[in-house]
Amino acid sequence: MEGQIFIRCRESDVSIIESIQDEAIAEYRNLVVSQVKRFEGKDPEDIPCTIIIDGKRLESIEDNEATGSVGGFKLFAKKGRIVCSQTIDDRIELCFQAAIPAIRYMLFPSMRRPEKKAPDGN
Repeated sequence: MEGQIFIRCRESDVSIIESIQDEAIAEYRNLVVSQVKRFEGKDPEDIPCTIIIDGKRLESIEDNEATGSVGGFKLFAKKGRIVCSQTIDDRIELCFQAAIPAIRYMLFPSMRRPEKKAPDGN
């Protein structure tokens, strides 16, 4: 329910974000009107929403291999207190963290839980 959203992205991605921001705002407004009881029956155009592309840029991997980003963006709201990171690097990290139990299961078979036997002994 923020009126202003700040987006931080790589310099090379600014044009992509600018090309889709009007469509994203329209979709956000329609979702708010259809899913938030407080705004039922209101005109979507009355919902405040502004996207501001932040002057600070994410570093590109080409600029800095250690801290640069492959792509994606970060959203900031509430004076930077709410951050939604959608960089490719962060998404890969989420996938890795989700895969750790399966990797552990494959690497350390002795840690597998014993299978439960049926009450009839089969």
